[in-house]
Amino acid sequence: HVGRVRPTLMSAVPSRLPAASQLCDWVASHGGDVSGVRVCDTSNMGLGLVAARAIRRGDAILTVPNGLAITTESALRSEILGPYLAEFEPELADYSFIAVALLNEERLGDQSPLAPWLSSASRATSHDLPLLWPDEAQVELEQSTAAPFAKRRAAAKADYEWLQANVFDQSPMVFPSSVFSEAAFLRAVSEAISHSAYIVPDSADEPARLAMMPLLELANHAVPPTASTSFRSASAGFLGRGEAPAAVQLLAIGDIAEGQAVCTKYADATQGELLVDYGFITEPIPPETSLSFGLNPNDLNLYEKEAILEGANLAPTQAFILSESEPLPYELLSYLRLIHLGPPTTPSDAFLLEALFADSLWREHLPQPISRQNEAAALQLGFDAATEALLRLRGDLQRDLSTLAEAPRESCEYRLAAVRYAERRALEAAAAAFRAELRSLDGLEYYQERRLRMLNLTPIETEEQLEALRSAGRAMTSEDYDW
Repeated sequence: HVGRVRPTLMSAVPSRLPAASQLCDWVASHGGDVSGVRVCDTSNMGLGLVAARAIRRGDAILTVPNGLAITTESALRSEILGPYLAEFEPELADYSFIAVALLNEERLGDQSPLAPWLSSASRATSHDLPLLWPDEAQVELEQSTAAPFAKRRAAAKADYEWLQANVFDQSPMVFPSSVFSEAAFLRAVSEAISHSAYIVPDSADEPARLAMMPLLELANHAVPPTASTSFRSASAGFLGRGEAPAAVQLLAIGDIAEGQAVCTKYADATQGELLVDYGFITEPIPPETSLSFGLNPNDLNLYEKEAILEGANLAPTQAFILSESEPLPYELLSYLRLIHLGPPTTPSDAFLLEALFADSLWREHLPQPISRQNEAAALQLGFDAATEALLRLRGDLQRDLSTLAEAPRESCEYRLAAVRYAERRALEAAAAAFRAELRSLDGLEYYQERRLRMLNLTPIETEEQLEALRSAGRAMTSEDYDW
């Protein structure tokens, strides 16, 4: 059984259902297809979508015209916002663009073409999202998960400060402080993070993008999901018939029975990351955590290492999920070895960064120990990260277990304790695994040994082996040769 633990919203679900039905009619009137879904009360998850009929795998369940979306593109194309946001390079990327666009549409009120959606009673009127929590609760969240909430909060603050200095204060008639305040921006960013969906393009040449859309935001999170989002390009039809606008669709991942929940997977995330971004957790909570590592921006071989990571579909700063029940991910170990490959840690290993090894380094060499010095540095980096994350966690296991037994499941206190308990177990297991690997350094085979073995050569490691080689040489050469 998988349950979703989230706060009870102030707006009662029954009063929101009639408005949700009206919203469906509005989407359909703009060219959408809502015949495959209906909105219903999903008890502990609030409003959600279920299949209105049996749906086959791969079929569209819901189609929402792209013109009803709030995206970075729609913000930049806006006659009001576009000129002011042209130089905006937000730390929160698409989320901050969507937040500004959302505030602008809300400010327009009934004049906004999206008013029937944004003013609909089907939308929640309260938001128990971490960026909006009181300071004390936010501090406890930072001490409950390795997920980077402090970085998320700092990024939101930095984006607002840039907007305030370069946009809002410069044009107060266009951006009144009563609408574009810091509190309003944080609320809009929180909505953008928790309500937007990644839309997979219909062309492999285009990147996925974030979009906030009516009805689509009502799909709840589940693992495994029953549906995925996809972009459908506009089609002209034949002789002017069958014309279809660009749209975003929910596609069935497998066969879906009538009345079955239509859920998407919000992200490949730990429970701590779900809590930071969406304000909820799902139970049972696996003992998992996420740790981030990054290349040194001053690394002499930064360009070569970034190219290697790009070929492996990894970023210069990358998060890895660690589980109590699984060994250390091989991709993480490869990443840590790459960080310390070459100077200043292991300059003698720098030859592996040459173009000759570009195609084979990640695939063949980094999954195995490179040198004793490199392996020790890589494992120490992982051990230190796990240990530091452990030290940041509030309280202890027994205190968390007591909270889980006594606190209401919908409370913030319960959610924080549940995440803390799971991540503490995962971090302790990770630290123990790194420690064990560090103790086994002498028993590992490194790159040079592997290379000699492949050439059927044996490295000389002892005086006895060296003397045996000398004896063999004397037997095969003249006696007057100086061995």
